[in-house]
Amino acid sequence: MTAAGRSMTEMYTTMQDRDGSSQLDVKHNYGTLPVKLLNMIASGVGIPGNLLVLIVIGCSAEMRKKIFNKFIFNQSLFDLGVCLALFFRQVRKRW
Repeated sequence: MTAAGRSMTEMYTTMQDRDGSSQLDVKHNYGTLPVKLLNMIASGVGIPGNLLVLIVIGCSAEMRKKIFNKFIFNQSLFDLGVCLALFFRQVRKRW
């Protein structure tokens, strides 16, 4: 919930009369289920994929020597963190 007491997934449009005397809040719900499914699919594919990259590069001494593979390793490490945060964010919202 935000400070105004509204959920982060809800969007509101404030409509006013021409003279600005009265307001009406209109609630919009922009398909939170497809967004949740997309997040779960992305994290479900990203977590094992990034773990595989980290294991392969981490276990191979020859691959660890090349600077390009170090960049890939770091990118996979940060991407794994994002995928885990995305996954736990979706799981936490269900409880």
